[in-house]
Amino acid sequence: MRLRETAKRIMIDMRLTLRMLADPRTPVRARVALVFAALYVVFPFDLIPDYRPIYGLFDDIVVAAIAIAFALRLIPREVREQYRPPPPANDNGDAPRVGALSALIAALAGVILLTLAAWWIYGLLAA
Repeated sequence: MRLRETAKRIMIDMRLTLRMLADPRTPVRARVALVFAALYVVFPFDLIPDYRPIYGLFDDIVVAAIAIAFALRLIPREVREQYRPPPPANDNGDAPRVGALSALIAALAGVILLTLAAWWIYGLLAA
């Protein structure tokens, strides 16, 4: 599967999951799984510490993805189908070309700059 298709699918699943959380037919186990994922991402203690440049964020992404997939499997099919957004009239199946790529590049640049700034500040304080 191509990266653009995967990114588009993740965004659709995130919107779908947020819509289904308010539905009373959504099982409590699915809500608990999503709350667990959110707490794991913001909680300071992780399997791999967040100050590790790449690996620290990787475990957060993996745990969140597993929790979202688990929650989506727990939610009944009729609830998923009710909240799934209809495709736009002009949708040809392609992901946006400029917006998705520029957002990804900006996010990666931000993470790299924040990591470098943290290392620089740590070097100043440790000396």
